[in-house]
Amino acid sequence: SLNALTEHQQNSYVNFDLFLRVGNMPVSEVYKERYRLKIAKAKMNKFLSIPVILGGGLHYVENVIKGISNNYKNPELLKNVLNLDGMECRWDRIKPPEDQHEILCLLVNSINRNDQAPVYKQILEKIESIYGSHKKRSPISVAGLRLNATLDRINFEMKVKTGTRNIRFFLKRMLATLIGKFYLKFDEEGKRYLNNLVELTDTLVLDGRINTVISGLNKQHNELEVFLTEMESSGLINFGMHRSKESIMSCYVRDRKDQHIHFVDGGDGGYTKAAGVLKTKFGSN
Repeated sequence: SLNALTEHQQNSYVNFDLFLRVGNMPVSEVYKERYRLKIAKAKMNKFLSIPVILGGGLHYVENVIKGISNNYKNPELLKNVLNLDGMECRWDRIKPPEDQHEILCLLVNSINRNDQAPVYKQILEKIESIYGSHKKRSPISVAGLRLNATLDRINFEMKVKTGTRNIRFFLKRMLATLIGKFYLKFDEEGKRYLNNLVELTDTLVLDGRINTVISGLNKQHNELEVFLTEMESSGLINFGMHRSKESIMSCYVRDRKDQHIHFVDGGDGGYTKAAGVLKTKFGSN
């Protein structure tokens, strides 16, 4: 709910000096402003389905919320206990599955909202022709996963999830991480969880833009950049990209069978750096 998001907003502001924009808007209001929302679902594999959103409605709402001036602390909200059960960030930085691969974070925006479907179809087909299937270009592999049990990492997770210092939480997470290393390596259910984790990794988001993280060779990234630059020069898209040597991952785990999802970003700024490049191009259209 919006209240829970607002609690998380305040916690992030107090503990990390990071202000998260939070807000909402009825779909009817989006339609009144003559923006469209088209929503579908795509099945990526037998474990993972993702939402597909086209139209400019979502980004219109995002821009409205970003324009709202509400960066304040509310002491009453901070009295509530955050409930972020399931959120985890215990993995170390993840190297690409193949030697000499780099991680590419890519954002693509169709200039004409009515052309999103054919434009994005063309780009996704090009990505597939360069890198191969969604699974083949994934930046996450079982071999690359390493649990990070450092005190700083557990302390960070504690602040995110509870907003305060909690010795019980700290000791519980430390013990769980240490046991987890043996569970994932030697237990059959643990091994199955890792294999499912790779399948349930969200590396492609279609929310009115293309947001994707890709593992590939430098020459493959160069080929894609040339293709996108040609489309940009033709006035079809704007894009931003950022390359790094590793990726980072956070997780939402309800159980370790099939109720878990994993979110990936590139290292060294990832999507944030790509978004910075994209923003510089908006005023040039």
